[in-house]
Amino acid sequence: MTDYDAYRAGKMESGARFQDHVVRLVHERLNITLSQYVSGAFQRHVGETLQGWEIKHDEQFAATGNLWIEVGEKAAPRAGEYFPSGILRADNSWIYAIGDYRTLFVFAKKTLVLIHESGKYRDQENKLRTSLGFLLPEAIARKWAANVLEPETPRFQEAAAPSAVVKAAPVAPAQGRLFLMTGEETEEFCKHAVKADEIRWAPFSARVQPKKPEVA
Repeated sequence: MTDYDAYRAGKMESGARFQDHVVRLVHERLNITLSQYVSGAFQRHVGETLQGWEIKHDEQFAATGNLWIEVGEKAAPRAGEYFPSGILRADNSWIYAIGDYRTLFVFAKKTLVLIHESGKYRDQENKLRTSLGFLLPEAIARKWAANVLEPETPRFQEAAAPSAVVKAAPVAPAQGRLFLMTGEETEEFCKHAVKADEIRWAPFSARVQPKKPEVA
């Protein structure tokens, strides 16, 4: 396995974990259940989800303040043309959800296509020369997104007592609890889950534990 193959495999795993996060978040906030296609054949020829959502994890968003909107890709660094991808990919997607664990932007894909066609934001290659896209500033993204979901301010806070906190580290499942992790806590939980083989990743099960009263 080449260094790039190892890098790509790691990115695919982190992307899959982020998709799980988005599936949970969209279910909680928008009451929409996303059904993900798993096989490579369906993902290539149909789309990522039955409902037409494409999900992208932009790991650089917090640092740069820009979203990387992909329009072409290569499986590996090489000479030659890019294949249409991202917002130009010919599949069933009509919703383009992109962001990180703290902020998720939900766009109508047509909106991003129109922004691309305007020519205001030039296409450029990423550093690895495997992705072609343009940088969309956060202010513009917030203006044109159909919705912006930010897990740091959960919609369903009332499901837990005001003093309750959710343990981001692995915990035993507790049935009947609403999963109330913030984006930052979810990201931390994923790190724990990757490091320990015995952890069972259960996104809809978490133990909500009240804080102990402070003794003066």
